[in-house]
Order: sequence, then C-alpha cells, then structure tokens
Amino acid sequence: MNKYAFEFAGQNLVSLVSGCLYWPDEKVMVVSDLHLEKGSDFLKVGRFVPPYDSCETLTRLRHDLDNNEVETLILLGDTVHDPQGFARLDRNCIDMFEEICKRYRVIWIIGNHEKGFVPEGVEAHIEFPSKTLIFRHEALSVAQLGEVSGHYHPCITLRHKGKSVRRRCFIEDGKRLILPAFGSYTGSLDIEDSAIAQFFPDGYNAHALGQNIMRIVENQDVA
Repeated sequence: MNKYAFEFAGQNLVSLVSGCLYWPDEKVMVVSDLHLEKGSDFLKVGRFVPPYDSCETLTRLRHDLDNNEVETLILLGDTVHDPQGFARLDRNCIDMFEEICKRYRVIWIIGNHEKGFVPEGVEAHIEFPSKTLIFRHEALSVAQLGEVSGHYHPCITLRHKGKSVRRRCFIEDGKRLILPAFGSYTGSLDIEDSAIAQFFPDGYNAHALGQNIMRIVENQDVA
C-alpha cells in the first residue's frame, strides 16, 4: 500500500508514501518542512555533505504533483532552512520552484525557520483555512477540529521479532493531523516524545512510511 485514504474532519484525504498529503475533492496537495538548502547551511559549521538535497526534494515533490490532479499546493512552513536559503538555490532548483509556481496556486505558510522570508510573488499566510480544515505550521496547544500542521517531523518506532526500525509518519486522531518532514536532510522526532504525544491524549493513528509501502498503526499496537 503506497497510499492510505482516510476521513479527517469530514473530508476525504489521502496520505502518500512520499510524505505528501492529497485532498482529491479540492485538488490540493500539502507538504511540510522541505528545509531547502539545509545541506549548504551545514557548511557554516564545517559539516560537508553532498549539496544536492534541495533539487532531490523538489524532484520528489514534482513527481507527486505530476501524478495527481492538483490545482493548489500548500507548503506548510519551513520550506527553506534559513532566511538566506532561497538565495543559495542553484539555477536548476530555482527553475523547478518557478515551474511549480506557474503551474499551481502555491500557498506559502510561514514557518519558524524562514523568519518571515517569503519569495517574491508567492501567496503567504500564517494560517490558511479551507472548508473544515485549517493549515498552519505548528499545532496549537488547544485542539482545533481540522487542524493540519507540520513542524515536529514525526516518526514512529516499529518493532517486530526483537528488531526495531524508525519510520517517518503522519499522525492523526480524526481531529488534528501532523505531517512528516519532506526534506531530504530533515531529522525526525518519535511520536512517543511528549512534544508530540501531548497533542493526542486520547490515542492516534500513525501512517508509517517505508520505501514503497505504508503501514497504519494504532497507538495501542506500539509497545
């Protein structure tokens, strides 16, 4: 299973194994925490990594856009890793981003890493309501029905026959939903950590992502 259709706040959504969220009735694709140019930011502290994360991330995003019927793309914040990150994109990455902006309505949700930066000509919001859903970067402490956010980079630890593996995941309880980080160099935080668990006191479903398959896990199944 490389996608999972589920009902959320009265809407029919689809989580994709890539980490994108698709809202087919509204032709909307949602993705969070691309952290473009995180690799080049590493250079500031002397960490030398292959500088190809941004184009790889945008290529994966474009693949999901090309293979679904999409009119609007919602970027849920931390699209770039720092305010100067967009200026460090190479020409190929800029061309890909500009092509996406020409083909789709792009909603840029402002995250904490951009520190207010928004590319010229892009529609920006702190939060973006649509029907029964509201899109923002970081979940509010007070639960709001239909909240879709990112920021926490959730992952889940799956255990089988004495072995364990960590997988990025969506986490939701039918009322609020947190997306996994999409960026190639992004880290992750286990959903059992209190920073994430606090939002789901009554249980959750986790849509765990593998290379080509997605596994749905209820919290009582994870020990």
